[in-house]
Amino acid sequence: MNERADTLAEEGRARPDEEKRWDARTDRMTFTITRQGISKKSVWTDSVRNAFRKQAGRSKTQDMYEQAARNWSRRVWYPRDQRWMQATKAGRRAAKSGKFKDGQAWGKECFEDLERRDLGKPATDFLVRGGESREELGKWLRNRAVPWKRRRRLIQVVTDTFPCGKWLHKIGRRSTAECELCRRTKEMTDGNTQGDVSVESIGHIQSAGCLGRVRWSQRQRT
Repeated sequence: MNERADTLAEEGRARPDEEKRWDARTDRMTFTITRQGISKKSVWTDSVRNAFRKQAGRSKTQDMYEQAARNWSRRVWYPRDQRWMQATKAGRRAAKSGKFKDGQAWGKECFEDLERRDLGKPATDFLVRGGESREELGKWLRNRAVPWKRRRRLIQVVTDTFPCGKWLHKIGRRSTAECELCRRTKEMTDGNTQGDVSVESIGHIQSAGCLGRVRWSQRQRT
């Protein structure tokens, strides 16, 4: 890539002045955006940023459909996820049709089928389910009157990237996913941390199951 850039730069310097667009080096990165089969190159602009966001949204949506496909396999393809048993009729039809080979279309079909079956469990995350107030989330995120830090926190929560213990452990920034407050509370009350310490997830932090937060709340009341 660097050799090609040097060659093109040399060709540009050799052109007559009236044909030159620029003749100085730039340290700005360039990006290629493809829309409807047409590729365009640009430096960092609002359009490039929005393209990144849209692609991130598509990627997250596909992750949800893949989760739906896994859930469909566990709940429908095999009886009670017991794969040593004969597949159900629905599973045999799926295997015979070969639809599962197209991951993108298959995940969406699994999601829609699970929604129709209503097996008592959600097909996947709320991000792709209807009636989950996604429109209200979008309005709040687009509201420039709301400080960016608050909007960013919401994005982290709904995309499961909030920097809690579970996420930090997943990306290798913490040795364990245990809740620090719960661990400290156990050390103060029991003298040790023997036994299970809850995972520091978003749900744990916001629930009454976090021993450290409960203890802190009690102190605040007194």
